[in-house]
Parts: sequence; structure tokens; C-alpha cells
Amino acid sequence: MSSCRFYIADMDDRFVAKVRCAVAGCQTIEVVGNSGKGKAALAGIRQLKPDVVMTDIPLPELDGITL
Repeated sequence: MSSCRFYIADMDDRFVAKVRCAVAGCQTIEVVGNSGKGKAALAGIRQLKPDVVMTDIPLPELDGITL
């Protein structure tokens, strides 16, 4: 069974931890990375090539819509 690769772009570390915890037991979802800044998230997305990006709208440097 293949997994869906997620990247999380959110500056709230508690939210990121909750999402990671929520999907920890799920064999079909893998969180491959996260960042709290827009430009770093863009670099991570380009490098890791996730299937899904979960982003907050307000992010430093580059907002979630532009991302």
C-alpha cells in the first residue's frame, strides 16, 4: 500500500505536532516535512515533492496562498 506524502507549512508548532500525532498510526499518510516560513516551505516542497501540502494562509516571507 503506497502512502500519501504530506508537507505542512504552518508557523504554529503545536498545530504541526498535533497533525503529526494524528497521522502517526496511519499507514497511508506520511508527513515528509514542515516549515513555519513560506520561503523555507517552498524549498522543502521543491526538494521533497509531496503529494499534498497543508498550509496556513499567514506565513512569514511568503503567504500560504502564494506558496
